[in-house]
Amino acid sequence: MTLVDSTFVTSEVAEAVRGKLQNAPAPLKLADVVKGLPKPRKTKAADFQNAIQPILDEQVRLGQAFRCPSGKNGDPRYWSRDEKHLLRERAIEIASTPLSPAAMKTKLKSEVKGVEPAFLQLVIEELIGQDNLFEHPAKTARGGPLLGAMPPPPPPPPLERPKHVKALNKLIADCRKLVPSGR
Repeated sequence: MTLVDSTFVTSEVAEAVRGKLQNAPAPLKLADVVKGLPKPRKTKAADFQNAIQPILDEQVRLGQAFRCPSGKNGDPRYWSRDEKHLLRERAIEIASTPLSPAAMKTKLKSEVKGVEPAFLQLVIEELIGQDNLFEHPAKTARGGPLLGAMPPPPPPPPLERPKHVKALNKLIADCRKLVPSGR
């Protein structure tokens, strides 16, 4: 049973709200949910939105819809799918091969149309904070860090790093000169 203010919202409108959430390609703000719904005459838009809000709250309570904050100003957005869960799973799949944060965001944007960049950034930061995504060193000196689903390999010991190889080889050659070759 849905909580509905009968002066503004009929059961048909409540059903239209559920259908709109299920058919939406991306999460919707309350104003977007209300667009196109049959509104009684002489009803203010704000009053109609206030009457629709309990339907959305009930859908969330029943697990038939999910509420996610928008990235811009925290206004809730509603959808029949859990946007955050979907983005988290896809981010981990995409990061099986380390890639730049910009490339990851581009790929994730194609997964959920209309996802807000700030919300996407929040999801990626949460994944990093929870050790589900790991920062990898850049492949080139000019490149930025990469994000991967697995931790980066440990760095080689200091003397085996490329910048020390030449000095290490010289030290080995000098040591060989000091050791008598007859042994």
